[in-house]
Amino acid sequence: MMEGRQQSDAAGVSDWMKLLGFAASVLLGMALPFFLGVVVAHRLLPFGELNSWVHGWRAVLGILGVFLLWFFCTYITDRMATLLIDKSRHPLLHECVGEALSLLVLFALMSSLFTAWQAALLCAVLTSILTLLFGLAINRILDRTEPHGESKDIAN
Repeated sequence: MMEGRQQSDAAGVSDWMKLLGFAASVLLGMALPFFLGVVVAHRLLPFGELNSWVHGWRAVLGILGVFLLWFFCTYITDRMATLLIDKSRHPLLHECVGEALSLLVLFALMSSLFTAWQAALLCAVLTSILTLLFGLAINRILDRTEPHGESKDIAN
């Protein structure tokens, strides 16, 4: 017989809250800036013409596919930045290199959506800036909601 409590495998409220927080940070921190960048570049730029395949359901699936590729490529670009720059010695330079690599990947992906390279470049820059700003805002909100100074060792 085991003494003490057994942990259940069922997900608790805390696990669901962490999942909800992650989903919200992905949606607000990456998906919203991405789609805002595409819409702004397409609607406001005089040369923001989309390629011929970007219509109807192909547009929805294509843009969603480009977003998912970019989303997962950010992990690859972060790993590449880690290989190029030591994060512990140069954290700011590491972040800048990671953002630059992500911008290049996003520009390449946006080139498949827009007919003009200028629209793809401006959309990629706008999306990167919005992602950075939304990410900073989300981090600030999360930092305010975390309890500071609480000890993890509750039992004395």
